[in-house]
Amino acid sequence: MPWCGNGKAALVTAQWALGPSVRALRRLDAIVALVVVLFVTLGVFAGIEMARLAGFNSSLLNAASALDQVGRSLAAIARVPFVGASIGPLTNSVQQTAVSIRTDAASAVAGVHALAVVVGLAIAVVPLAPLLCGYLPLRLVRYVQIRRLRRLLAESVDPPLLAYLAHGAVSRLSYDRLRQISEDAWGDLVAGRHDDLAAAELRRLGLALPPSWRVA
Repeated sequence: MPWCGNGKAALVTAQWALGPSVRALRRLDAIVALVVVLFVTLGVFAGIEMARLAGFNSSLLNAASALDQVGRSLAAIARVPFVGASIGPLTNSVQQTAVSIRTDAASAVAGVHALAVVVGLAIAVVPLAPLLCGYLPLRLVRYVQIRRLRRLLAESVDPPLLAYLAHGAVSRLSYDRLRQISEDAWGDLVAGRHDDLAAAELRRLGLALPPSWRVA
């Protein structure tokens, strides 16, 4: 059947994707959404807490300002005759140190901010990657399969489609549910009485029955 995918791997993937009922799928979607929100929240929180470490630069900037003031004072003294000659080199050293501290503080802040982004992304994305890489492709396959089923149902409900849906019902519905549909679901399947089973499979997938399809 072309609408089931090309090749054995595609067929198996489609069967897996169509396995959960529409109710189960909604629960899975809710769980996945909660997990995503949880890890994204943790990542944002960790990034914010890491970024707060950049506040230590205020102490460095205060130290640089203090050294700058000392350097200016020494520069004033350096202009005094006889005394200033020996203070001049110290003045330059203090001022250079103040500039160096300011530069280091700016580099440290930039580094902390970059690290905060990396840590936040790592906590938010890395744990979710295996989940999303496994769940999203199956979700996409299911969307494609359901869309194809809707199109086929809108065109015509032919015997091969009925047989496919009936086999799906026997394979995926619980025994109690099958007994509610038919006293001998497997006998109906072998005998080609597919209508009730196919209708149950469509309901399980959340698909509406075609208007022309009269099934109890």
